[in-house]
Amino acid sequence: MKYPFSYEAIVIDTLHTPNSYFKECGMGLADNFTCAMEHIEDYYGEELVAVKHLELFEESDLIILSPKVIKNYAKGKYSRKPCKNCIG
Repeated sequence: MKYPFSYEAIVIDTLHTPNSYFKECGMGLADNFTCAMEHIEDYYGEELVAVKHLELFEESDLIILSPKVIKNYAKGKYSRKPCKNCIG
């Protein structure tokens, strides 16, 4: 069984806005903390600057979300917040 996890990452946008840092949050499924970190590293690659928060929840096949979050996900609306003081 896999564990749902949440994370908060600081990433750098080298493609659209060079040297701009952003904070992103997300969720996934992993066997343990190491696997969760591997998923995050694989997704962001060299754009990953830091992981500020990583939390595993009780094992479950379901992640309960609000209808608003699901609709935004289906529409491709993701939250990426600029941050100037993310590093340090």
